[in-house]
Amino acid sequence: MIQLIPFIITLLLPSYLIRFSFYGVPTTLLEIIVYGGLCVTLIHAVHSKQFVQAVKKVYSNVFFKLAIILLLVSAITVFVSPDLLSAAGIWKAYFFDSLIYIFLYIYWARNKKDIDMVLASFSISAGLLVLGSLLLPRYGLSVDGRLQSIFSSPNYLALYITPALPVCWYLVTQKDSLFIKRLFLGLTFLVILAGVILTYSRGAWMALLGAGMVSLYFIYISRTTGRKNRVVKASSYHKKVLLVITGLVVSITTIGLLYSSLFKFRGVQSDTIRIAIWQQSISYIKETPLLGVGLGNFQNYFSEHTKTFINFPEYITPHALTPHNMVLNLWLQTGIIGLTAFLVVVVLFYTRVKNGILQEEVHTRGLYVALGLSMATILFQGLVDSAIWKNDLILVFWMVVISISVSSTRDV
Repeated sequence: MIQLIPFIITLLLPSYLIRFSFYGVPTTLLEIIVYGGLCVTLIHAVHSKQFVQAVKKVYSNVFFKLAIILLLVSAITVFVSPDLLSAAGIWKAYFFDSLIYIFLYIYWARNKKDIDMVLASFSISAGLLVLGSLLLPRYGLSVDGRLQSIFSSPNYLALYITPALPVCWYLVTQKDSLFIKRLFLGLTFLVILAGVILTYSRGAWMALLGAGMVSLYFIYISRTTGRKNRVVKASSYHKKVLLVITGLVVSITTIGLLYSSLFKFRGVQSDTIRIAIWQQSISYIKETPLLGVGLGNFQNYFSEHTKTFINFPEYITPHALTPHNMVLNLWLQTGIIGLTAFLVVVVLFYTRVKNGILQEEVHTRGLYVALGLSMATILFQGLVDSAIWKNDLILVFWMVVISISVSSTRDV
């Protein structure tokens, strides 16, 4: 039963919205679940006399080491921020908790079945959020009729559920699964897909289009490598799956962009705000390129530097919680070293994805494809939003990364 710890945590990622204080220290239900999982795991490791082996196994993982670097670098930027208490809270929630989640995932995931279970829990979590919004539209719709579920913005819902589409589809296509399981996940996929559409998030639609383009690249490298006889050619089954995904995302994106023309005013207003925030963010990077503006200090810094600008305090600053771009956000809030560590994680991740697609084990190739596409949706959404800068989104990012790490059979 305790092997289900990563599954339970992943299923309950949105529980961070339940907030309270414990002996005066602000925390969330998700944090309590994560810390509880760590305690149970450490007791299990000590009781089974596997503590030393567990530490060695986890520490030997290159992504765990990179997460430690991010933890240490972000700790430095805590002291750059003028609000130490707020910065420490973000550091704990985004970086310390992430490291614990990574530890638990690596410790408990022993095979492909365990990975599939974690991915299924994420898919179910995304599906439940959308289903709840559809069944209770009074609580799940924004004032302009967009699906937002329990989150404060439809874009937040889109950031959470879009990465679930590729992994859910992968689980549906697993021929060795029970029919009833595949049927359930198939319905879950359709629910999540409906949710992505009904958020009317142009960032999510762009991410699906980007993932479609990435899937074409995966097809290309499979065929090219097959022709050169370096490895066994990718099965026609998986190629058909990729083509179906590509057709779906291109169609959905095209329809979505056409539909978004009906919301021209909202789109123009949103674009204007983002462009203004990006321009200011770039100027701040030029001012403080090494350490940024401090962890959790972006909006305060933005507000202070634009308080005399026309229309900024009234219309721009309230939306400047982050720079609305993943790279700008990481640079400004974790410094150049934090951004570099993140980019290294992404490069190593896709190196392993490529190796996985080109390996001989056809039955595991779909997993690498799905994870590669899921990460693609995160990165493409990250062009217009800070796609990992929330308690749940940072763990979704690491879930995708560690799934590749655990399943990888070779070093990069």
